[in-house]
Amino acid sequence: MNPRTVANAFCFVAIVQVSAIVDFNIDGDPKSDSQVCCKLEYGFPQDPFHECVQQGNLDPGRTNVTYEELMCLHKCYYESIGMFSGSKMIVAKYRQYAESLDQEQRVAFNRCLAVCVAFTANTMQNSKLLKQMACSPVPYLFNRCLAEVGIAVCPTARWINASFCDELAQRIKRKYGMKP
Repeated sequence: MNPRTVANAFCFVAIVQVSAIVDFNIDGDPKSDSQVCCKLEYGFPQDPFHECVQQGNLDPGRTNVTYEELMCLHKCYYESIGMFSGSKMIVAKYRQYAESLDQEQRVAFNRCLAVCVAFTANTMQNSKLLKQMACSPVPYLFNRCLAEVGIAVCPTARWINASFCDELAQRIKRKYGMKP
């Protein structure tokens, strides 16, 4: 692997960990990110993300990504994989992805979809600031919601029984207006 690829990988890991949306497991740690409390992780293709980082001219050595850059990065990525077109979610692509999951994952993912569609629509409707951003924040908000709610609706067989995980799940449920 050439040094530029390694440097880009570190940048991607930093951006992914900051954004808490997609974990491409670049670090090779299957217990990273969302798997801290739930032994379940949804994955999307990684190559378009790398391309969007390059397209956004994000310096691999830089750790302070602005909110605008983060929104544009996720807009680029989720458009690249066909999940969004601007601010519009391509429901068929998310349904297609859900169908590719095993039954336990599919049930959890579909619960996430319902919560996150409502949350994102409500957030955008009530925020003038988000509507003024250069890049639509909808792909970021929606997929961040999927990642967080995915922890809260983790199937019992995949849940890591720890008090901090229980507390995290309760905070997530309150944040997204879910029943405890």
